[in-house]
Amino acid sequence: MRVKCKFAVVMFDKDVQAFVLNFSGRVEKPSVKNFQLVQEDDGTQKFNQPLNFLDERIYLQFGRVTNHEFNMDFQWPLSPFQAFCVCLSSFDYKIACE
Repeated sequence: MRVKCKFAVVMFDKDVQAFVLNFSGRVEKPSVKNFQLVQEDDGTQKFNQPLNFLDERIYLQFGRVTNHEFNMDFQWPLSPFQAFCVCLSSFDYKIACE
């Protein structure tokens, strides 16, 4: 079975003057490494209009809890190994870009 995924669309919050995702209390610190991998929509969604958080099927979410700790939540169809590898890749950087 093939499942198409995409990164969740971030929304700009005028109150905090930053882009935010709803992690339902699982992530406590902002970080460029925070992300959610969600089910790709079926084409009925208008461009650049995010789905309601409750309507999105989140396959993987990864976010900073403390300065040196992160949470990783995942569900089928990802295995623990696949989820860990995707999250680990968020720590990768390009040497030539620094």
